[in-house]
Amino acid sequence: FQPSFIVFDRFNQDSPPDLVAVSSVTNEISILTYTEQGTFDQEITLALDPDSYPQYTMTCDLNHNEQTDIISVNTNTDSISVFLDVRNSSVSQAFQY
Repeated sequence: FQPSFIVFDRFNQDSPPDLVAVSSVTNEISILTYTEQGTFDQEITLALDPDSYPQYTMTCDLNHNEQTDIISVNTNTDSISVFLDVRNSSVSQAFQY
């Protein structure tokens, strides 16, 4: 896993921010949730299209439900991937546009 871009946001609704990294080598997004003990929980991996080559990612609340969503910009497929309602180790919906 070779990250090409990272962002910080809160996915498990605690105080310390969690880490999101996108890799254009593996075509994956990895989420590492920070624990109160000062370590990270097990990595959560979100797979992207095998040819996507993601370059950037961002987080926000797209659907205004107080859950963090992830958006990935994919250069090889001229697309974006959207993962809605990311919390702890689950994603409720994923889309590619």
